[in-house]
Parts: sequence; structure tokens; C-alpha cells
Amino acid sequence: MTPADAAPAAEPRSMDERMHRAERTLNIQGAHHEHLANQISELTVGIRELERRIPELMAQGIVAAVSSPATWEAAQNAMQARALNAAGGWLIGSLRFVVDKLLWACLALLAVYTLGGWPAIAAMLKLKAAS
Repeated sequence: MTPADAAPAAEPRSMDERMHRAERTLNIQGAHHEHLANQISELTVGIRELERRIPELMAQGIVAAVSSPATWEAAQNAMQARALNAAGGWLIGSLRFVVDKLLWACLALLAVYTLGGWPAIAAMLKLKAAS
């Protein structure tokens, strides 16, 4: 017996069996394709709903972020770090020094005004100008 004479055991023997097998395969594939089409349809509806809600969801997220004190603190820290990098530490340090000195001067003037009023401030400024 030659290999051409031997029929494979796994193949159906008649044309009807082959047609029946092909029909079952097509039915299974058809059901699978129908299931995939349903899933694609559901996903399309979901995507359209999400696209419709994006502006609303974005607005809610922005309101939540803006109303959080942690967001403002993080923004302030980021702006300070950016300003230090952009202007240099010496400039910010100099500004802090000047503001600090002005605050102390204002406190001193307030203390003198509290103790003696305008005449005391005028006398203090005359003493400062004389020296």
C-alpha cells in the first residue's frame, strides 16, 4: 500500500459528512462574529456616551482641584521654585531682606506712635536726620 492509497483517518468519508462539518463550522463562526458585532456596538455606544460627558467630567475635575487647599499649596510651592530658578536665589534673597527690614521699621514706627503719637515720630525722625 502506497501513501497515496491510504486515506487519512481524521477526514470525513463522504461528501455529506464534509458538508455537515463545514456547515457546523460556519454556524460557530457566525455566532462568534455576531457576538463580536454586539460587543463592538456596545463599545461604540459607550464611547459616544463618554464623548458626550467629557466636558461635564472635566468641569467637575477642575472644580474639585481648584477647591482643594492642597492644590493651591502645591501651586504656590511650584511657583516659588520656578521663580527661584528663573530669577536666581540672590534676587529673591535680596527682596526678602528689604521686605524684612521694612517690616521692622514699620513695627518700630508703630511702637513709637503707640507710646507718643505723631510728636514722638517727628522727634525720632529729627534725631535720625541729625545723626
